[in-house]
Amino acid sequence: MRKRPPVCTRERALKFATAVIALGAAIAVPATAQDFGERRTTVSGLPLTADQQAITPEHLWLDIWVDPEAQSIKGRAEYALEIADPASKIEMELDQRFRVTRVSLGKIELPAEGFRHTDGLLTVPLEGARSANGRIALRVDFEGEPRTAPNAPWDGGFVWSQTSDGEPWIATAMQGQGCDLLFPCIDYPTKEIGRVDSTIWVPAESRLYAAGNGKLLGIEDKGDWRGYKWSARQPNTYAIALNIAPYGVIERTHRAPSGQDVPLAFYHLRGDEAGAARMLDELAKYLDWFERRIGPYPFADEKAGIAQTPHLGMEHQTINAYGNGFRESDEPYDWLLFHEFAHEWFANQMTNRSNADMWLHEAAASYMEALYLRDVAGEDAYRAKLDEYLPRIVSKVPVAPGAGIDSGSYLDSSGWGGDIYFKGSWILHTLRELIGDEAFFRSLTRLVYGTAEPKPGAITPIYRDTDEFRQIVEEETGRDLEWFFDVYVRQPAMPLLKGTRDGATLTLEWEVPGNRTFQMPVEVKIGERTIVAEFENNRARVDLGSATAPFTVDPDAKMLRGLPEPVLTPPPPRRN
Repeated sequence: MRKRPPVCTRERALKFATAVIALGAAIAVPATAQDFGERRTTVSGLPLTADQQAITPEHLWLDIWVDPEAQSIKGRAEYALEIADPASKIEMELDQRFRVTRVSLGKIELPAEGFRHTDGLLTVPLEGARSANGRIALRVDFEGEPRTAPNAPWDGGFVWSQTSDGEPWIATAMQGQGCDLLFPCIDYPTKEIGRVDSTIWVPAESRLYAAGNGKLLGIEDKGDWRGYKWSARQPNTYAIALNIAPYGVIERTHRAPSGQDVPLAFYHLRGDEAGAARMLDELAKYLDWFERRIGPYPFADEKAGIAQTPHLGMEHQTINAYGNGFRESDEPYDWLLFHEFAHEWFANQMTNRSNADMWLHEAAASYMEALYLRDVAGEDAYRAKLDEYLPRIVSKVPVAPGAGIDSGSYLDSSGWGGDIYFKGSWILHTLRELIGDEAFFRSLTRLVYGTAEPKPGAITPIYRDTDEFRQIVEEETGRDLEWFFDVYVRQPAMPLLKGTRDGATLTLEWEVPGNRTFQMPVEVKIGERTIVAEFENNRARVDLGSATAPFTVDPDAKMLRGLPEPVLTPPPPRRN
């Protein structure tokens, strides 16, 4: 996802008639095209209409001609769609800034009155055009000046920049606003396209190189244009990206622990070869670590790619955006490169079913940073990373709302856009401490691949939601963990641990909103020994051994809990 919200130091369908839509955790609400209007082009993940739900985008052949001087594009999108009954029309988002110049169904070009492009929604009536097997070809030609990103990657669109010697340096970052800023699409996480074959065209007389998603199939010169042809399997919709500059390319093949030979590539500005080579070395380390901890790199048949960008970063599938300037750090990793690469597993391979479950992307990617530091630099580095996250937690809204939300919530004042990183990381930390490493990592592997034993060559992207994650963890542990997810994920307030001391007896009590049951065990260190306090009806009693025994609650900070710290009744004064 786009990088962390700027409040942190590291950095943040729609029918013409009423339809019933499924939203997030199967909450049904009506939606019409007029419900959203201009919001459709500024946020992503708005509810699907019944017609959009019936459409499966199987293949897209996408041509984009980029004019750096005019800061405009022309595009041609040719879809192979599978359309189920009872769909009566094709509905796709396309930014209203674009002019639609041609629409064809099959081999028939439609007259101007045969389609509609209003408020960012392209509507094409089917009227019997669907073939007997439910498949149809759709072609859309469009052109215009795309949205310029006000503040990429948080407020996205096109970035029209220049290199130090004045050559064009162009990138897209569209997660919050969606794929419709670049091409017609169904802008919803579960509407990934089965295969995208894209050709990015740049002026032939330039030195520009267009890096794209997936595997490079070839480079073609045609008149005044040079086309870079790419093919990607089921890319995340917002992760389809343009990266255009006078790039040099460093490439190598890396033998991964899984036995896969993974093509690595860094598309860098000239003069930055040394930094790019160093980052490619880093990428190989990260890839090996993720394979050992989570499972095989999902896109080894394409590449693990990085493009140097004029904005900070984004997890564009197989072509991650990197704008961290090759900065040296006291930490033994490049946080931006690592975080975006983590999303190849947690976002691109495993994709949230709706924005309401986006914490599965961001919490996991952020927590992987802490776990990586634990493995390469030790427990203190791990704790330092978690300590860095803790004061950034806001806890005004749930990290996983029960109903679907759109991406506009990311930058609003609720703090959700930060909590899905930082609070989510602490939730995963707490879960790992509760269930142990073996069950925790097996759960993550099953979450990402749908199996605990993924095999290279037999990996396909998967959609997930929070309830599925809970079910996996419960199966791995044999425990009912509804109380854990109910308190930490489904409501905003953090549990408070209160304590009182009466002589040698310490009474601990969990206070949670709505008097929910909360069974989190708590370690108590008494002198040199540590015991685990088990709770019944949210209360536990601990025998301290004596009225003066020193003790510490949760001495190793194994769980997320609210502040202030427990206020404990002081022991009675000593008698001489």
